[in-house]
Amino acid sequence: MKPAPLQLIDYFITALHLEANPVFDRANENQIAITLDTLHVDHQVVQDGVTDDEGSHWLVKMRIKQDLNDGETGVPYRFDLELQGRVMAFPVFKEARLKEVVAANAPAMLFGAAREIIRAATGRGPFPPVIIPSTHFLEPKPPGEKALKKKSAKKTGKKKTAKKAGQKKAARKAKK
Repeated sequence: MKPAPLQLIDYFITALHLEANPVFDRANENQIAITLDTLHVDHQVVQDGVTDDEGSHWLVKMRIKQDLNDGETGVPYRFDLELQGRVMAFPVFKEARLKEVVAANAPAMLFGAAREIIRAATGRGPFPPVIIPSTHFLEPKPPGEKALKKKSAKKTGKKKTAKKAGQKKAARKAKK
């Protein structure tokens, strides 16, 4: 087994507020549907410390908030969770790629821990435990950047094909 190039080395709760919804309709207990539309997730990733031969350290801050509208009967809990995590990135990525990988994966690692914290906290309440849906933190590429990559891929593909054709032709001549 090889270790992943990113490691969540520590995380901790900085704030947690949880309230059971007094008007939650118990008839809906088996159909609790907390979606990403009803959650507010904010996060921040910053480099924390100096990069050395062992890797670089990053601080991830996250807030996950589930609000209730007055009289809302379909959501069992209101919660507001803030946590922080420390991630170590081993030096296997080039600098530009490293930031992209950390920005997408470090919050995802902390989000997994947050899901378990929310499940555990709501599991001690009067209603079934809540497991919030998974998400990702990939940033979409600008539309122009995708088009440029496709064009350059096509060009390099043609060159490789022409080169391979030339190699095959030379191989055939050598056999004769």
